Amino acid sequence: MGTYLVGFVGRELAANPPSLTLGEVDRVPDQELPRGLKLNLKASMRRFGRDTVAGWLERVRDFRIGDAIGNIRCPSLALVGEGEGSTAMNLFEDFSRGVGGPLTRRVFTTAEGADSHCQLGNLPLSNAVIYDWLDEVLG
Repeated sequence: MGTYLVGFVGRELAANPPSLTLGEVDRVPDQELPRGLKLNLKASMRRFGRDTVAGWLERVRDFRIGDAIGNIRCPSLALVGEGEGSTAMNLFEDFSRGVGGPLTRRVFTTAEGADSHCQLGNLPLSNAVIYDWLDEVLG
């Protein structure tokens, strides 16, 4: 998770995070930090129980799967958007090579309008892929 976030926020920001607290996020001008990113940042900080950006980045570095990835033996669905960048794509490939159970892979494309993180540009497509997969695996 730490690797993904460093790829997302950039090495410089990850190494030198702003001294920004959860309570200060909304005061950052939208031109510097768009509203959607503010919401995501606040949700992530809360989810990991951290009140500062630095504390949040430090905490997510603790989440690593390493060699234990081969112990995942249940059916897995690996999703990535081609617009998420090389770090996300590399993690997608690492997961695909390492997981020990049956795997379904899906790369969402720009042409589908689903190339961003969590396929936010085309949630109906993303939901269809996820729910069809669940229907196949659980049905």
